[in-house]
Amino acid sequence: MGKKTNNKAIVFLTAIVIILTALVLLDTYLISTVTVRGDSMKPSLSCGDRLLVDISSRVVKEIDYKDIVIFESPKDPDQNFVKRVIATEGQEFSISEGELIVDGENLCEDYIECDDYRFKNYNVVSGVVPENKVYLLGDNRNSSNDSRNFGYISTN
Repeated sequence: MGKKTNNKAIVFLTAIVIILTALVLLDTYLISTVTVRGDSMKPSLSCGDRLLVDISSRVVKEIDYKDIVIFESPKDPDQNFVKRVIATEGQEFSISEGELIVDGENLCEDYIECDDYRFKNYNVVSGVVPENKVYLLGDNRNSSNDSRNFGYISTN
């Protein structure tokens, strides 16, 4: 009886080690979770929302307009931000009188449902996104620490 119990314990412990190793590898290389903090992405994302992040896609997928990205804060490496891509490398953008214009086209931001989240009383901002950079904004334009404050973010 003692040998069978020992074998069951070894099998059980081995299974636990394999599962934990798989979870660590999954969290490190494929999928991770992030909890949204703050209201800068309202109405799309709210404080406390949990996101599953496909870590592997950053290697194979190009970042594009409207993508939601998670990145390290330029001022605090221990803090992550969640923002939306507004313009990518080489694109010309401007924010004026509540309108977002990219490459001369007034963009339809259908992900912002309500005027409460659109630009209010902002100075004109414009530029051309440098190579290997993106320009990011929070969906809640009036309550977001984003590229208007910290500039372009590297795609590397």
